[in-house]
Amino acid sequence: MLILWLVLAVLAILRIRRQNLPEPQRVLWTLVVLAIPVLGALAFFFLSSSARYGKRENET
Repeated sequence: MLILWLVLAVLAILRIRRQNLPEPQRVLWTLVVLAIPVLGALAFFFLSSSARYGKRENET
């Protein structure tokens, strides 16, 4: 479980750094990912991917 949390946390933080987010939102997501093991990272991946698909639908 610890390894799963570490892998998800690292991947989520790397992805947070690459996204074009305002600084307060970036800090908040990082804290959520680190404070809530596994679920914080999964929430970020789920919410960021659904937001991305929603933007794509609106652009076309």
